[in-house]
Amino acid sequence: NSTATNILSGLTKYGSFSSLNKDIDIVPFCISGYENKIQNLIQVIQTGSMSFKGLERTFKMGVRNLPVISKPDANQFITECKRLLSEYDWEGNKSLNRLFLIHIPEDVYPVTDINSPYFSLKEFLLEKGIPVQMVDTPILNDSKYKDFNLALNIVAKTGGTPWVLPAALPDADLFIGLSYAQYQTDERIYRTMGYANVFDRYGQWKYYKGNVASFDFETKHLHLASLVKETLLQRESLPDNAFIQIHYSSKFSRIDREHILHAVQTVKPKARVNFVWINTGHNIRMFDSRIEGNGSLSRGSYVITTKNQFFLSTTGYNVMKKSLGTPVMLEINVKTEPYKPEENLSYRTIAQHLLSLTKLNWASTQSINGEPVTTKYARDIAQLSSVFYRRKGEFHLHKVLEQTPWFI
Repeated sequence: NSTATNILSGLTKYGSFSSLNKDIDIVPFCISGYENKIQNLIQVIQTGSMSFKGLERTFKMGVRNLPVISKPDANQFITECKRLLSEYDWEGNKSLNRLFLIHIPEDVYPVTDINSPYFSLKEFLLEKGIPVQMVDTPILNDSKYKDFNLALNIVAKTGGTPWVLPAALPDADLFIGLSYAQYQTDERIYRTMGYANVFDRYGQWKYYKGNVASFDFETKHLHLASLVKETLLQRESLPDNAFIQIHYSSKFSRIDREHILHAVQTVKPKARVNFVWINTGHNIRMFDSRIEGNGSLSRGSYVITTKNQFFLSTTGYNVMKKSLGTPVMLEINVKTEPYKPEENLSYRTIAQHLLSLTKLNWASTQSINGEPVTTKYARDIAQLSSVFYRRKGEFHLHKVLEQTPWFI
């Protein structure tokens, strides 16, 4: 495999990290009147436009375009989905060679409505083990600026690996991003669900795990620990003395760390855990007064504030993308268990981990992002899952999709 600094140019020149070498069926749904536009979109995805060379040349993926299913009301799509699944053996297809491409006009069915067909269709298909990609009206009207991102989503959701890091990250055998989602029942009792997404030392997405049963917030430490144990049981090749990096966008309590460490060491007794709390909800700003910059601390700069805390700039000045919005540094809080001062990771190494993981968002061809995928993906999972739980109080992702980033 070849390497490139810029994701977009690397994909264009060399193609994806892993070539799927398979054909997929795209099952298109749209509102009446948009039939030609969704067919044109699929054609663009197949053959490409501008810098994008198409699914076949870039990702070694052929596409069989099935007839467009159109209805005057998107609420009728769910009936058609159920009909197709009753007529064909599509549910839980391990080959992941079929994807539903669905147009939901956002001006008619706002995504702020949890009962919109956008969520009902996505929930239904994910529970049936069928990859699904939603498209909005602006993409249908002008696909040339979004076709590459859309193709990336399709590839990732059907089992592909668009890119990984050029070298293994030091002092890390596994990265686990933790999250939890809360929802509210009619009795106004809050319940919580835990999620973990797992990456290897090359930053390659491996799989997703989620708690099936809901639990009270007060016992989340027990369930997060159980979740971490389940994820490790799937990694038989992990060394006994593995160094596991657990990233969380909420603060780790002492009881969280104790239970998670115990769970890890029941699977790998000699393992060590780096608990990394990545906080973006602070009001601290830092600036660089040197004349060669633009006032923000350049990307990759970090400032140590206490023994277990430093601030890392991921959105500051950089040569690849001059503006990433208002620079907000990540607050990084670190605890290593068991504590061994002579073996603890340096801030530089942790900063390298986090900075590298900002380059792995498969939902976009942007070379760099402001947040590592460990916590970004975790938050995406939690937000989408919380909608499903508020809709009907449960959500069970089909097992065949656990090893795909179904939520992007």
